[in-house]
Parts: sequence; C-alpha cells; structure tokens
Amino acid sequence: MESARRVEAVYDAFQHCTARQLDGKKSVVMYAPASCGGSSSGEEFAPDELVAAGLAGCTLLSMQIGLLAQQREVDLLGSSVKATVRMACGSSQRVAGVDIEVQLPHALSAEDRRAVEEAAEGCPLTASFHPDIPISLNFKYPES
Repeated sequence: MESARRVEAVYDAFQHCTARQLDGKKSVVMYAPASCGGSSSGEEFAPDELVAAGLAGCTLLSMQIGLLAQQREVDLLGSSVKATVRMACGSSQRVAGVDIEVQLPHALSAEDRRAVEEAAEGCPLTASFHPDIPISLNFKYPES
C-alpha cells in the first residue's frame, strides 16, 4: 500500500518560489539559501530547512505512533526535536548529513527510554535517506 502527497512549486522571482499542496490550501515560500549563493529576507524557508522541519516532525510523530503501537503510555507533552540538515555546497550540492536531537522534558525509566528511542527510529523519512548519508539521532533526558 502507498500514499501520495502532491505539491507544486512555482517560480515567483529571483531565487524565490512558492510550494503549495495540490489537495489543500497550504503554501510555503522558499528561497535559495545564502550558503549556496542565494539571498533571503529571512522570512522564507530554504528547501533544506523544510527537509529539517519534516524530519523533526516525523521523528516526534513516529515516537507517538510507535508508543501507541506498543501500548505504552509515555508522556511526550513538551518534547522537542531539533534537526540539522548539513548541505554540501559547491559543484555537487546535496545533503551531506543529518543530525537529530530529541529533548524529552520528563525523566523516564530505562524501559521507557528504550521504547521512546525505538519509536523515534521508526521515522519513515530518515529511513528514506541513502545509506551513504550519515544520520545521527541523539536523546537528551532531564536528570531524575
């Protein structure tokens, strides 16, 4: 079984475009990042920032879905994920690596930590990256 999400990007102006859902009303403006020769007013997202946002959201949602599947009641309220997509710029622009940091606001037992970490590893977006692209997934827990 597959699902598909359709998005269209339209070139608006010099180094700017707008992407919109074809089956919805949401849109987002993107720009070419300054690190790779672009310019921005700072109000738009770069495509690599949207990849990072997708990875952060996917990790959080995978944690919730995975914990529900395991029938574990772990309080994730206030949890956050920071995702960094490192880009190789130059003649071959591409994703060079991904760093994901999960911050949980509550102390957890060792068993709950294992369950949370296993669930976070279930993000289908991270599983879709080529094996040559390193992905680090780190967890930060408060002191008990």
